[in-house]
Amino acid sequence: IFKVFVQHREAEIPSLQDQRPDVPDSVTAVYQKMVAKKPEDRFQSVSELIVALNDCHIPNPVKETPRSKSKSAVTSNATAATISEPGTTRDSLFAIGKFRKPLIGVACLVVLAGIIAYSWPDSSLHTDNPVPSVDLPDTDQPADTFADSTTDLPVLSAGDHLPQNISVTPETSAADLLATGNWQWKVTQNLGPKINSREFELGADMTADGLTLIYASVRNSSPPGNRDLWISTRETQEAPWSAPLRLPPEINTDGNEEEPQISADGLSLSFRRNARWFLSTRGNLNAPWQKAIPDPIAVGKRRDYRLTPDGLSAFRPRVMIPQKVRAPADGGLMVWRRSSIEDSFDDRAMSDELLPSVTRFGNMGSMSNDGRLFIYNQNRDPEKEKSGSMLVMSTRPDWNHPWSKPIPLFPDDSLWAASPRLLRDGKSILFISKRPGGYGANDIWMAELVKKSDAHQSESTSQSTTSSVLEVSE
Repeated sequence: IFKVFVQHREAEIPSLQDQRPDVPDSVTAVYQKMVAKKPEDRFQSVSELIVALNDCHIPNPVKETPRSKSKSAVTSNATAATISEPGTTRDSLFAIGKFRKPLIGVACLVVLAGIIAYSWPDSSLHTDNPVPSVDLPDTDQPADTFADSTTDLPVLSAGDHLPQNISVTPETSAADLLATGNWQWKVTQNLGPKINSREFELGADMTADGLTLIYASVRNSSPPGNRDLWISTRETQEAPWSAPLRLPPEINTDGNEEEPQISADGLSLSFRRNARWFLSTRGNLNAPWQKAIPDPIAVGKRRDYRLTPDGLSAFRPRVMIPQKVRAPADGGLMVWRRSSIEDSFDDRAMSDELLPSVTRFGNMGSMSNDGRLFIYNQNRDPEKEKSGSMLVMSTRPDWNHPWSKPIPLFPDDSLWAASPRLLRDGKSILFISKRPGGYGANDIWMAELVKKSDAHQSESTSQSTTSSVLEVSE
């Protein structure tokens, strides 16, 4: 063991892929962070390590180890009991789960020395001819996402392309669709004159069923320009929105209420009032909202934050780059994760991630549930302070990889846009924009991820319809 620690201190850390070329890149990345020379570069808690290991979607082995019938029977019976009689097994399961993380942590520490000893060259502490690493495609994406494939397809970053015949399901990642090169973001609708007024609308969010909309507006404000939160509902996703109602005094005050984040079930609402975040709840969709209290999530480095649509990750730009910066610079993103919405975010498990070539953060942005897509707005021209805002996106293969350089969300669109919010399906966003067809200063619009062929066909149909209307008018 002493020899291993001396090797760790003096020699270069080898790659697992030197000994096992079939090890996925994501597992290698976790290993390298586990055995980093500097303590600050390693995982800072067992929880952080467990989260990273869970993100390593390791492909199924070619040959499975046979299991004994007795073990299978026990497992089957235990599973059946959990599903059919949850009350009889809840306490025992919780008792096991209570010690799960410490046991995993101890196991990781015990195995760590063996891993290092196994992967280190035996000839000497320093080798002049290291075994070259083998570059393999990343296989982080689960195989069941692709219905027409028997093996895992590689997960690629922006600029690379997946096969275009990817099978699309509700669980398919937007990052995977974008990586095919056959999908794009397209503005599909204005939310209409009931939602959009002649004044400024300033960002919105929607429940998981798409039937409740919360948004900020300066309409009918007192004093003039004051920002309040409004609510609108509908019976079905095809039905029109109801006339919006200003939320009650338990939420709206003389301050500026904006940046709403509604929970998936519509029972919790977090929002920013001036420079602080608040939280209001209600017992059911017909119950009154309770008086807003300081948001318990918005503390310390999370004093200004946003949540992913599923509420399991919080994030905040590390550096709000001043508008006076004349050239792109690297920005940062602080990210916290948790296992369930009942859990608290652990500050010790925060990851500080690099966002390359950022001209200026216009707002907090929006991140997908799987942490692979980040949409935000920044200056269109870094050389001009008032060049207008545009929406951009960065992608990555998984949580353990760096972000790609940002690219425009609408490459052929030069219109002002800001305040994106990813919805629960992961393939549509709400945003505000000053664009033709609107009803006021800033309108709320929706954009969806569509196939390029469908988008072109839709544009051709729209142009044909417009031409026909003009001919009839003439």
